[in-house]
Amino acid sequence: MTVQVEEQLQNEFENGLYQGGVSPGMVPGLAQVLAHNIVRGICLVLSQYGDSLLVYFVCDSIRPLQELARMVKSGFMQDVFTAILEPELHLPTTVDIYVRLDEFRSKRKYLSYAPGKGLRQSGPSRE
Repeated sequence: MTVQVEEQLQNEFENGLYQGGVSPGMVPGLAQVLAHNIVRGICLVLSQYGDSLLVYFVCDSIRPLQELARMVKSGFMQDVFTAILEPELHLPTTVDIYVRLDEFRSKRKYLSYAPGKGLRQSGPSRE
């Protein structure tokens, strides 16, 4: 079932990306990454900074955060983005992936608590 949903999402993303003016060479790979991540609870946010393309990943729970960490550690993310960008740019492309370990650990800590039992922020008590 998950595979079917992912395939449907990929088709929808491809249609939207083609209509949205994204370069045709980037569409299949980008649509695949978007569909793959959405099914797993990971949202992609793209932004451009000068000549760089910044990609932020927003996870909705601990499981997607762990999946994202696995994809980064294995080199999957780097391989996918290199495969998307190199043919489009027609030259070797450097894909750097930065993970702020302190931020990852902090977010994981907050997501690890049971609902209603989250880590309290230090500060004045409301009681």
